[in-house]
Amino acid sequence: MKPFFFFFSRPEDKAADNEYEAFMKFGDLNPEQLRQVRIHSGQLPKLNLSNYSGIFIGGGPYCVSDLPTKKSTEQKKCEAAINKIMDEVAGQDFPLLAACYIGVVIEHQGGVISRQYPEVIGGYKIELSQEGKQDKLLKDLPDGFVAFSGHKESCDKLPANSVVLAYSSTCPTQLLRIKNNIYACQFHPELDNIGLALRIQIYKNYGYFPPEDAGKLVKEAAQQAVIEPVKILRNFVKTYQ
Repeated sequence: MKPFFFFFSRPEDKAADNEYEAFMKFGDLNPEQLRQVRIHSGQLPKLNLSNYSGIFIGGGPYCVSDLPTKKSTEQKKCEAAINKIMDEVAGQDFPLLAACYIGVVIEHQGGVISRQYPEVIGGYKIELSQEGKQDKLLKDLPDGFVAFSGHKESCDKLPANSVVLAYSSTCPTQLLRIKNNIYACQFHPELDNIGLALRIQIYKNYGYFPPEDAGKLVKEAAQQAVIEPVKILRNFVKTYQ
């Protein structure tokens, strides 16, 4: 099969490495089948989409809703790189799954991002919409399941060419599809308990939660049975490989 491509938006090495390993593990891929590149530097390889089966974009600490004057040079380069990717992806309706860091994808397609629906990192009950129950990426998932999430911003207004596939009581857009093959996922389909514990420690001083709550959040996450969301990665690979 043609390989998939994974774009990192995390500048933190341990978090980025763990994320890549998780996408390989739960997507049932090896390094030859999941090429990778770090984009927080703004450097992109020449990408001929016809050589790949699909694209993954990982999460990260940046927020599209940050004031422009507060964005670092690295964040601006990262957003510019994703916009460049989206120019090609959207034009071809090319298979893409963005996990957590979805603001650039949504804004590129005319949606609006705000901080109206933040979530402290932890397990949340996700519900499938009627459209979600029919979608190819969610065909093996129950109508309701627990997923790990945690973010400062989320989708406030959908792009005109999109549909909500999953939601929660705390965030009305947990997963959406743009056109037919472009997906943006607010929660983390790649995260298990071990991966979440690592990210809690790495990002405890990034404003997602009070730093002193890190230990409590790790213990709470360890008690969550989060087994369904990884099927989304496997379904994406099976669908587009």
